[in-house]
Amino acid sequence: MDVQSALSEAGGAMTAKRVYAEPYVHDGLTIIPAAAVRGGGGGGGDESSGGAGFGLYATPKGAWVVEGDKVTWKPAVDVNRIVLGGQLVAVAAFFTGRQIAKLWAPRQKQHRRRSHRHARRHMMVARHRRHQRVHRLGRISARH
Repeated sequence: MDVQSALSEAGGAMTAKRVYAEPYVHDGLTIIPAAAVRGGGGGGGDESSGGAGFGLYATPKGAWVVEGDKVTWKPAVDVNRIVLGGQLVAVAAFFTGRQIAKLWAPRQKQHRRRSHRHARRHMMVARHRRHQRVHRLGRISARH
């Protein structure tokens, strides 16, 4: 097979019939499935030898639904893409939460130190006030 005939077959494979399938008619509805089709081909060689190749990739995209004079588009749901999107969101949320936790941890430690110092200071002030009160009472009772 020469390169020219391979490329002409590749061009014939990528027609509108690959994008739009044969319509289905059922109970007054006409359904026309549609797909996205991508392909490519190439080849090369010299006078004694040569080669050619072609690839075609098609994914369903939806269907046109014709009911009387009304035409609507019904997109195909790609469950794999939805699941992959959910997984990506979960991974991003995990790493974001991890970074937030790393940033939050030193502040919590600092807050604990601060609150511990505050409690010690509060105990010392309270002890000092009790001590002053006792001395005041002692001076008052010593005067009378």
